[in-house]
Amino acid sequence: MNAISAGALLFGLLGGLPAGMLGVGAEVVIVPLLGLLLVGAGLHPVFAGDLAVGSTLAAAVTIYALSGWNHHRRGLVHWLLVRQYLPGLLLGSLLGGPMIHTAAGWWVGPALGLGLLLAGVAVLVRVRLELVEGQDVLESWWLNSMFAVQLGIFGAWADFGGAILVLPAVIVISGLTPARAVGTTAVVAMFSALAGLTGWFQTGWSQHLLPPSGPEGYLLLPALWGLLAGALVGVPLGLTLTWRLSESALRFAIFLLLWAVGLPRIWI
Repeated sequence: MNAISAGALLFGLLGGLPAGMLGVGAEVVIVPLLGLLLVGAGLHPVFAGDLAVGSTLAAAVTIYALSGWNHHRRGLVHWLLVRQYLPGLLLGSLLGGPMIHTAAGWWVGPALGLGLLLAGVAVLVRVRLELVEGQDVLESWWLNSMFAVQLGIFGAWADFGGAILVLPAVIVISGLTPARAVGTTAVVAMFSALAGLTGWFQTGWSQHLLPPSGPEGYLLLPALWGLLAGALVGVPLGLTLTWRLSESALRFAIFLLLWAVGLPRIWI
């Protein structure tokens, strides 16, 4: 367990950087690394993957809360958009799970990957879309809520959650500055991780094939403590970078994140 805690400490630091800097991305970094570590520690690959996801979601709630709170203190959270996006995003996530076996097919991964690539370019070149001509998207509850439902469904289909899709959406469609978009997305990501963790726990506690000692459902406590300890260093570093970068540099960082997540999905 000492090796797992030590590895998780490093992974928490690495995952905390994008969480603080961009408001999302902790899971993208932590889950595959932690999964490989658990396999190396002797766990079956299936259980290792499930434990990696559950432990990461548990850590992500605190990681994004820390990021969102610090952005809020600087006035960089648009709470109206949080209230508009969050219910639809969670509803879309719930709908997307059952729909994946009927509505989704082989094309979902490549299509969403391409969408992330295009979103990254749109953020980089400062594209601003108007969904309804002449209407301020920030004032439209129904428009943002319906759009958030779609993001939640797509995120559930792709297994990376809808929060990462919120980041380019609130820049390109809602017109937020990149810094305020990061803070807003961090708060949404916190609640999204909390919702995902609840469902993951329900599944994990009913899983009787897990090793008899160590995991609590799909939560591995030594990994969780290590992730949180590392994040206490990584998140502040990411926050400092965000607040010091120019708008153009922050747009480029968001572009890199979206391409890092989207590009592999085109070829899978």
